[in-house]
Amino acid sequence: MLRRLFRDYRKYILLFVVSMICALISTGLSLLVPVLMGQGMDKIIGVGDVDFDGLILIIKEMALSIVISSIFLWIMNGINNRIVYGISSDLRKRAFTSFVNARYEFVDSYSEGDILSRIIVDCDGISEGLLLGFNQFFVGV
Repeated sequence: MLRRLFRDYRKYILLFVVSMICALISTGLSLLVPVLMGQGMDKIIGVGDVDFDGLILIIKEMALSIVISSIFLWIMNGINNRIVYGISSDLRKRAFTSFVNARYEFVDSYSEGDILSRIIVDCDGISEGLLLGFNQFFVGV
């Protein structure tokens, strides 16, 4: 089953690479924010001794990092949705084609709607699992 999914996934390889790049940028910028916070704390030396110009510059850098990180995370999630639902659509089409080409004895051996219900539920489960897996995988790596 996984081999078939990865075979279908090959046609989405460009989207996979773009998603991975977005994840790297988003995660890198997210990790930059605590470093900038530490630098901001270093600008506050004591009571009445604060480098406000340096602190404001660091706050602007933090805000920019957060905004850019959020944009790349949003793009990554959109790309992952496109990949997963493309794979899910291909899987549904193949399953429906198999159902249409199935012998009558096979279809008659199950209750009415049972086969189609299983196809729908299984495809939804696979797509949900892939979507959660891709989002967690890219950010985790």
